[in-house]
Amino acid sequence: MSGAGDSCDMGYVVRMPKMGMSMDQGTVIEWVVGEGDAVDSEEVIAVVESEKAADEVEARETGVLRRALVPEGGVVEPGDPIGILAGADEDLAAYESEVDANLDGGAGADATSGPAATTDHLGSAETSPSVEAAGASGGDKADSVRATPGARRRAEKERIDLAAVDPSGPSGTVIEEDVERHVEAADSVRATPGARRRAEREGVDLAAVDPSGPQGTVIEDDVAAHAETTTVGGGDTATRTVREARELSPTQQTVADRLSESYREAIHVTLDREIDACALQAVAAAADEAGVDGGFTDLLLAGVGDALATHPEVNALFEDGEHRLIEEVNVGVAVDVDGSLLTPVVPDVATRPVESINAIRAERAEAAAAGEHTVDDLSGGTFTVSNLGPFGVDSFDPVINPPQIAILGVGRIRDDGGMTLSLSFDHRVLNGAGAARFLDTLADRLTDREALTARFEADLDASAAATGADQVDDAGTGAADLDDPREIRVESLEGYAGRYRTAFGDVDFDEPEDAGGSGSAPAPVDHLLGALGSCLSLSVRAMATRDDVAVGEIDAEVTGAPEEGPLSTVDVDLLVETDADDADVDRVVTKAERACYVHRALSEDLSVTVSWSRR
Repeated sequence: MSGAGDSCDMGYVVRMPKMGMSMDQGTVIEWVVGEGDAVDSEEVIAVVESEKAADEVEARETGVLRRALVPEGGVVEPGDPIGILAGADEDLAAYESEVDANLDGGAGADATSGPAATTDHLGSAETSPSVEAAGASGGDKADSVRATPGARRRAEKERIDLAAVDPSGPSGTVIEEDVERHVEAADSVRATPGARRRAEREGVDLAAVDPSGPQGTVIEDDVAAHAETTTVGGGDTATRTVREARELSPTQQTVADRLSESYREAIHVTLDREIDACALQAVAAAADEAGVDGGFTDLLLAGVGDALATHPEVNALFEDGEHRLIEEVNVGVAVDVDGSLLTPVVPDVATRPVESINAIRAERAEAAAAGEHTVDDLSGGTFTVSNLGPFGVDSFDPVINPPQIAILGVGRIRDDGGMTLSLSFDHRVLNGAGAARFLDTLADRLTDREALTARFEADLDASAAATGADQVDDAGTGAADLDDPREIRVESLEGYAGRYRTAFGDVDFDEPEDAGGSGSAPAPVDHLLGALGSCLSLSVRAMATRDDVAVGEIDAEVTGAPEEGPLSTVDVDLLVETDADDADVDRVVTKAERACYVHRALSEDLSVTVSWSRR
């Protein structure tokens, strides 16, 4: 920056910095030093906040803060003057001329954007015109009153109608001193005891009431008449008394502006896709059991990253009339922070392992919740995910975050294990078929346990593989060379016997004697029935744990018929040790039946009946 006083090697006009390309306005949160205080070069003199993050303003030179042009809470545009730093005895005329030139619409020496906000080089900046204040009585007269945050707080505390306060700040702004003078004046108002009691009960500011009594005395009827003009209706008529008027924070205002822009310009279309969330839950549980960082949300982001890499037309922006496909896959995650919506961005999601996604997402979400996030934390997104499942929402139509062209809404996991994915996209640049193909790829990724497991840097099956390495067959050959739990090697020995080798050890099989075998081991069909029973038992335990239904030992009795030849029916009776209600156990068993992979792999021609009883 360059200021009018640079020729003296000291002094310049302090301006609102521009924090990010999308910054439209900034708020002076705090003056760390006061007017007349000496400061050293690089010393923090103020804290300011943009729509996204807070930042510190450091002194560029050694000097004295001669003017604080914008009060705490004042809102101005990037590049607008907020103060004057100069020598203790330096003439400020040149600096004030520079400020005046800025206010007249000309760009100051350091101006970086647009027309200047309304300020006064001898006073305070006005508050954001988008903020409306309501007085203690909630009447329309208080609307659009310009007031500093300190004045609003004092007025609320004293139950003062801001519309009745005479302003002395620049551009008709009510400052805290104005409210104090009004309070003092109210204390000296002539009023009858009945009027004072009525005013207290109705929340009416006596200084704002027009008196009709002798010698300017406020009587009770005056208070009643004033109350009628500042409320809606009376008696049995519905009223709307303002309990509290909350100013939008810069972040909330930015979100509101961008959502409005999105709905005005983007042509929103939303497609819903139902998926089975069992794979996501199972892999997240396996990671937790193995002590690996990476939960449900991180797996979801990993799947989204894979799908965006496969469909680059969705990982895109719409700017200046162009559909711009972006190389990097940077996914923003919507976070609710004190009623405001922030979207910390996880960069390069398509190439990061789940552990790295978890680390960045958690760090930035915590920073956002603590108000310690930076502009970089929220910038660069190419796609957004909004998960309202934890709030019990089944599905919703999310609003696109411009200039992105799509956003994914995630619903809750229902009792049947299903979950709804809702993709909102801008139909100006993406058609329905393209959006459907993206959802199809995403659904495949999120229901593929092996694909999800492969996104981890750590081997989630390492402990199981180590157990299998100790198991050795008769020939002294271990099974550790089989790395994939679903890789099976079958050896047919003499006659009808044999064994199959797994990563966890060897298993023998044989046919019964009446079928030509020796009957020395279970037959392949017996193995199938055992796999079905074990799968259902484990699925019951998994679903019970997830639904917080206490169960103890679980036994499964599996009976196939007929005794010889192809199976036509299978009956599974689960013996469950539990004190839970029948309805809760019924729900758990039903979900377990749907979740069991072996059950789902059986032919539809095979009749399988699953029942349960208490141990």
